[in-house]
Amino acid sequence: MKRRLVLWVVRLLVRRAPIARIEFPRLNRSYLVLDEASVWAPNHVDGTAMPEQSGNCVLQFADFNEVQLGDEIVLQPRDGQPLRYRVRGQIAPQRVMHTRTRMLTLVTGRYAIVATPA
Repeated sequence: MKRRLVLWVVRLLVRRAPIARIEFPRLNRSYLVLDEASVWAPNHVDGTAMPEQSGNCVLQFADFNEVQLGDEIVLQPRDGQPLRYRVRGQIAPQRVMHTRTRMLTLVTGRYAIVATPA
């Protein structure tokens, strides 16, 4: 029984490998970003830029509404330098766009938060 539980946990962790860490300095919070959908952690949306790539990196939070205009967001890719963003505004979740310039969009239950490099 104990061995099966350990194997199950290992499979879960391997399947849900973190691709980055996102930090909100004003809120003193930090989360691991997973590569697939999860209820308990932010996840990367398929078809959007990865954190270290140029383009719009879209991350989805189940329910996260505490970010304010002007807040700094630090995105630390697994194998790269930390990227600093500044929250510039909010848009409707359906209006998430693709762009060639570096941008970060956090999609929450009610709206999407748009951040550009600080």
